[in-house]
Amino acid sequence: MEILTPQGTAIWSVPLKRLHGIKTPTAEVMVADDAWKRRFISALRSAYGRSACFEHYADEIFAAIEAPNIYLWELNNAVFKALRNCGLKLEVEYSETPIPFDSTAKHEWRHRFEPHYAWPANDRYSQVFSDRFPFAPNLSVLDLLFNLGPQTNDYLQRQQLMGA
Repeated sequence: MEILTPQGTAIWSVPLKRLHGIKTPTAEVMVADDAWKRRFISALRSAYGRSACFEHYADEIFAAIEAPNIYLWELNNAVFKALRNCGLKLEVEYSETPIPFDSTAKHEWRHRFEPHYAWPANDRYSQVFSDRFPFAPNLSVLDLLFNLGPQTNDYLQRQQLMGA
C-alpha cells in the first residue's frame, strides 16, 4: 500500500509469517506481529491528519487495523468491513478452492498487481501536501477516502480501473 507522507510517497506492507514458506496456503498466512500497527497508524495520522475527511473516517479505519488479527485474511476482512462502513461500495468474493487464472475474464485482476503493470491514468484530485509534491497517482484507497470522503465512490466509478 502506498500513501503520501510529508516526505513523499511511502510504501507500507504488513509483516507476514508463513509457516511453510512460500507454499503456505493463503488461509494460513499469519500477521507476524502487532508492532507495525502503531507505526502505520502514526504514519496515517501524519500523512492525512489535516485532510478534509480524516476526522470522519479515521476511528473506523484505525479500529480495523488495531483489531486482534492472527491471520492476514482476518485483517483484510476487518479493513474491507471498515471501508464499507465508511460508505465505500466494495464487492468482495471468496472461494474455498483456487480459481484458475483466466486472462479473458472481465474481472481478472491478478496480473494487475505485478510490479510491471502500468495502470491507466486517472483523474487528479486534491491531495494533502499538494503544495510540496506533484499529484501522486495510484495511492491507497485511504488517500481517496481521507481526501474525497463521500465523493470517493463517484470518483472510482469515473475511472477506467480495468484499463478498458
